[in-house]
Order: sequence, then structure tokens, then C-alpha cells
Amino acid sequence: NATALPLSEQLANLVAQLADTQAQLLQVAAGRA
Repeated sequence: NATALPLSEQLANLVAQLADTQAQLLQVAAGRA
């Protein structure tokens, strides 16, 4: 359960997810260029 994680770990997971999403978007943008 995500609510059981410490706040710092939740934030770290969120940052990692955002980085993954940004990387995917950059790959899509590069593929369209």
C-alpha cells in the first residue's frame, strides 16, 4: 500500500515515475522529428 511508505520514499517514487514519463515523451518526440 503506497500510503504505508514514508513520505520521502513516496516522493522518490514519484520523481522516478516522472523521469520515466519524461524519457518516454522525449523518445516519442525524437521519433516524430
